[in-house]
Amino acid sequence: MKYRSKPVVADLVVFSPAAVSVLTATYPGLTLTLRHDGSATVFNALHGSQIKLREGDFINVTTPGDYYPIKAHVVAERYEPIEASVEA
Repeated sequence: MKYRSKPVVADLVVFSPAAVSVLTATYPGLTLTLRHDGSATVFNALHGSQIKLREGDFINVTTPGDYYPIKAHVVAERYEPIEASVEA
């Protein structure tokens, strides 16, 4: 028998070096460290690791502590925007 996974609603934000202070203020558990080359690292508490971000990458902030980047082309292929009033 085949199964299809249920749709998941993800809260994604776009990373940019200029937005580090706004992102960390908006998402209290999000720890971003800006690097000299304009990239950053995000701390994923669930896995205890630092993950590199580049400008334009999206950050999945759906689960506090389990932050991880998603490349823009992957978001374009696999995700579609929904109205803010739609709940999962």
